[in-house]
Amino acid sequence: MVEAIAPLRLPEPMARALSERQGPYAPYLQLAVACERFDRQAVERFAANIGLPAEQVNLAHVNALIWSATLAQ
Repeated sequence: MVEAIAPLRLPEPMARALSERQGPYAPYLQLAVACERFDRQAVERFAANIGLPAEQVNLAHVNALIWSATLAQ
């Protein structure tokens, strides 16, 4: 992962979240992964960890999926 993201020149906290699953952005990455896996229990847990209702996260995820589908058309 370190080699893959090196050319992106991400800020250190973002790179650390991606490569080590550590730092201030790690909980958001965990939530995103849970959403992509459609793991409802994990979404609820990780959403609560960052202070968001799971329903709000799920709605944002569905809207993102709909939006991304329009890009492929």
